[in-house]
Amino acid sequence: MTEEPKLWVEAASSSLGLPEDQLLVWEAALRGLVAAGDWTLHQVAAYVFLTREAIAGESKPLLAALGWALPALRLPRDSGWRRAVLRYCQSRSDSH
Repeated sequence: MTEEPKLWVEAASSSLGLPEDQLLVWEAALRGLVAAGDWTLHQVAAYVFLTREAIAGESKPLLAALGWALPALRLPRDSGWRRAVLRYCQSRSDSH
């Protein structure tokens, strides 16, 4: 079940009004996290829930919410994760 990020994102993003490109980013982030670690179903569910709560309850942008929710996976909270992803995306677009 954890290998289906699209299903997680569809359920969690309901009524958030996120554009399609951000939903794809959320799916990619989940896909990468699942591939990088052996997370339990409970941990993935908590991570998705905390990401949604950060967006809905605290008005965080998606990338900030993804970094903010990392403690659900027993990883340190990373408020700068958004900047790192943006720098990576910028470096990839500059190299092509």
